[in-house]
Amino acid sequence: ATKEGLATEKVIRHYVERAKGGVGLIFVEGTFFTPEGRGYVQQLGLSSSEHVKRLKGLTGAVHGLNKGVKIFIQIQHAGGRAYQKVTGLQPVAPSGFPLYPGADTPRPLTRDEIRRLVEAHIEAAARAKEAGFDGVDIHCAHGYLVPEFFSPLFNRREDEYGGDLLGRTRFLTEIIKGIKERVGRDFPLTIKISGDEYAEGGLGLEEMKEIALVAQEAG
Repeated sequence: ATKEGLATEKVIRHYVERAKGGVGLIFVEGTFFTPEGRGYVQQLGLSSSEHVKRLKGLTGAVHGLNKGVKIFIQIQHAGGRAYQKVTGLQPVAPSGFPLYPGADTPRPLTRDEIRRLVEAHIEAAARAKEAGFDGVDIHCAHGYLVPEFFSPLFNRREDEYGGDLLGRTRFLTEIIKGIKERVGRDFPLTIKISGDEYAEGGLGLEEMKEIALVAQEAG
């Protein structure tokens, strides 16, 4: 993408080539929708009307092939894995400590900030629908913001967004319910989750299956 996160003709051609091959469903890469949540340089964005306009060019090109290919877009907040040298802002996370050696130290989110980030996810999904995507995928893997809330390794909060599994998945369930309310029950919504954190004290397959069922129940 451009440095502002706008889809280029090269991006569009890349996905059109996938669609020409006749795949059933394309997932467009993780896109940022808040300044502090940007994961890397020249990442696709979904935070403005100009982003929507460029992405309409992408969905229109794929749908215009008349091959019946569906195209989803993934929305991603990098959370504590964001870099200040990329965003110019201190990363944010459920709790305020580095996620791994050498990582920037994130600022712990307040309740109000969490609620604003729930709304930011909802707005991103609404923009995705406006841009012509057939569905939205929420990035809940690889230690980014949403799974940072899941994990007892990274979430040491003592409010309603921490503690037991119900608390640690509250952020996700509020996002899911809000998106469904905004874009309609028939607009497909998926999540990408890690099956195992492969870290001592982290989440394994059984806990991840529970989280998947919580997400399914939320919509």
